[in-house]
Amino acid sequence: MMPKPRFQDQNHRLSDFEKEVWVVCPKCKQQAIARLHDKDMEARLHCVHCGYSKTTSKCVEYTEGKFAELKQAAHLYFDVELWLSHSFKGDKFWAYNLAHLQYLEDYISA
Repeated sequence: MMPKPRFQDQNHRLSDFEKEVWVVCPKCKQQAIARLHDKDMEARLHCVHCGYSKTTSKCVEYTEGKFAELKQAAHLYFDVELWLSHSFKGDKFWAYNLAHLQYLEDYISA
């Protein structure tokens, strides 16, 4: 069995993973996706299981004559739970999406 290659830090920040967040659908409790759309300055939540869909532009701030950037993770605009979340030794372990989970797994297993 070949040893796993050493972890190569890609200098990702949490913000690199927050534009697409896997969440629990508020209607059917299945996996849904919350996404940030910078071009439209809005956040969208969509469930492929039940068709639930919600869009908000509450995330837009208008200051000094221009729109501010979307500054928080997609799920926070909808007050929904993260899909990838589990209690572990009294703490909550979580990831925003599969890419975030893989990055954490690579780091932890190094």
